Parts: sequence; structure tokens; C-alpha cells
Amino acid sequence: VWYSYAWNNLGKTLENGQSIQVNGEHEQRLFNKQQGEHVTEQECYKKALLFDAKNAPAWNNLGTTIQNGESIPVNGESMTKQDCFKNAILFDAKNVKAYRNLSKTLAPGESVTLLDGREMTKEALLAFTFPLRTISCLLLTFRYSPQAVAASPNPVIYSQTQLEQKGRS
Repeated sequence: VWYSYAWNNLGKTLENGQSIQVNGEHEQRLFNKQQGEHVTEQECYKKALLFDAKNAPAWNNLGTTIQNGESIPVNGESMTKQDCFKNAILFDAKNVKAYRNLSKTLAPGESVTLLDGREMTKEALLAFTFPLRTISCLLLTFRYSPQAVAASPNPVIYSQTQLEQKGRS
């Protein structure tokens, strides 16, 4: 499994279009490359998934390398950008980046079915991108600062009981 995270981390060091030279005999066999050839960011993520198909960060990162409308082979299956983000969410339901990236593939009001069967709109996916700590801080700010509520374009106002219940959950 650690090989998977090593390849994912190597891919993260590369930017789109960049590659890294393959020097070791082991890496050359893994990528079917000759000494001195280069491995791309996308190939690093695909290699990470070969070692661990449940590596959610690698799925998310691979999705960012795929163009809209494009599909690529991953572990013998054809995958699109959306497929990669859906897999990232399946293997880590708290992967905020995957929810945000999947939302970017949808038009406003458009929906997608996740691999666990949930149907989600672009807006619902974006709702998952707000960490709970941020929401809690906003609630406390609004609770103790009426000026913040008045300044907010779309304030959400909770009763004292609702705030106390949210604080316990």
C-alpha cells in the first residue's frame, strides 16, 4: 500500500505536462519504459491505483489530469474525469476535494449519481466542500455578531435551541 501513496505523492510533485525520468530497473519494468524515458503525472496516479485501487487521493488527482469528454484506461477499465472523482468519494466519503472537483464537471442544477447510489446536484456536492469546523465558526460568528448577520447577503439565522443542538452534534 505504501507504494501506492509514494506514486501518488510523486505525481503531486509534477504539474500538468511535466514528467520525470525513470532510472531504476524496477520502475522501467512497471511502466514498460526504457532507461531515460519519462513518466507523466497521470502515469504516476495510474501506477498508484495499480498498487491500491482504493487510494482515494490518487483517484481524485487522476481525475484532475483528464480532459472533459476524455476517457483513459485505468486498471483495465475506461475512466472519465467524473468516474475518477466518484471513485475518490466512494473510497473516502469525506474527501472534500473530490466533491468540489466533481461539482466542477456539472452545470448548475445538473445532477450525478454517485457509486453508492446517492443522486446529487452540483449544489449538493458543493455543500460537502464546507468543512464542519468552518460551518461551526460561521454559526458562532452569526450568534455573537448581529452585524455579521446583517452584512451577510444570505444570512441563515438559527434559534438559540438550534445553535445549542448543532454545538452538540
